Amino acid sequence: MKKIIISLFAAVAAVSCVGSNEAKIELALDGGAGKNVIVSILNTDEIAVVDTLKLNDRGTATCKVAASKGNPQFYYLSYGRRLLSSLILEGGESVKVSADTLGRNLVVSGSEKTAALLEVNKLVDNSNQLLDSLATAYQNAEIAGDAEAAQSAKHSLGTAYRDYKLAAIKYIIEHPYEFANVNLLYQRITPLLALFADSKDVVYFQRVYDSLSVKYPSSRYVERIGRDMKMYGDALAMDGQIGSANEIAFPDIELPDVNGQKIKLSSLLGKPFILYFWTSTNAGHKMINHELKSVYEKYHPKGLEIYMVCVDVDKKSWATTVKAQELPWINVCDGLAEASPAVGLYNITEIPSLFIFNSEGDIVGKNVLNTNSLCSILNKIVK
Repeated sequence: MKKIIISLFAAVAAVSCVGSNEAKIELALDGGAGKNVIVSILNTDEIAVVDTLKLNDRGTATCKVAASKGNPQFYYLSYGRRLLSSLILEGGESVKVSADTLGRNLVVSGSEKTAALLEVNKLVDNSNQLLDSLATAYQNAEIAGDAEAAQSAKHSLGTAYRDYKLAAIKYIIEHPYEFANVNLLYQRITPLLALFADSKDVVYFQRVYDSLSVKYPSSRYVERIGRDMKMYGDALAMDGQIGSANEIAFPDIELPDVNGQKIKLSSLLGKPFILYFWTSTNAGHKMINHELKSVYEKYHPKGLEIYMVCVDVDKKSWATTVKAQELPWINVCDGLAEASPAVGLYNITEIPSLFIFNSEGDIVGKNVLNTNSLCSILNKIVK
């Protein structure tokens, strides 16, 4: 009897060892004996490594991560460069994950939110695979000069994108309180095209925010949706400015600089200026910055300004690059990457993109990245 009581106590202790401010992950990786698995967390603007699991000779390991009750966190398990599993964890949860080193045969138990996330990920993966195959078919038809096949593939691409977005909207509407909707809102078709990229998609951000903010008022992810929702709302207001030629000759944008100070593009009216879209993670773009500095040094004393928009998510990395390169002009970034209202307003389909404006706000050149050609245009408008 004493042994039974001791066994029961041990079982209770084993269950209760997960605190309310932590979650437990038990991992079994087929073929992973002696290997390392990385545990990362999504910090809204970046993914940060929180632990490295050394698997034993059976390919198993256990760890605990920070996760409070009522405040779910996104975690990721990775082996090498391969994502094994995405997780949504709350405090007090104990999750079991099993897979092989290729991420196949994934089974996760102990978290209803993670189960919903895996369902969303399945929709995302299937849709992206279809879009990738259709994009390849389109490119091959273009290369082969087969106009009919290219047109057919292009039509199929549009249909696949529409179906993907409708399926995502359907999920959001049918599962308003699922935390996995956070992940769905920020899916990308390409690095420069978000699934919910239209400024009018603010209604879906609003729907998810209204549902989750009641259930998870202290969530940083929900707070981020609220901020982005405001940006989308601002973009809708901006849309109305496009046709107001009597007030301004171009769509105005207002984005924060490295100090958080918002600066309007329209504040440059009366001077010739360059609007430039780039990303701080691309080495080629940094080289262009170096060449632009010589252009700026030559023409800034005569009035030229540069308004440089970084299409990045990681604002810390962007600010570090701006300071390291000592970029002397106006540098702005809202951390929304391709979902930024500025990208939509100027119909940016490739990065880098550059617009040259005269002092009246008229566009007199576009995507002129060759220094000599750029100077040729500037000589005409900078006096």
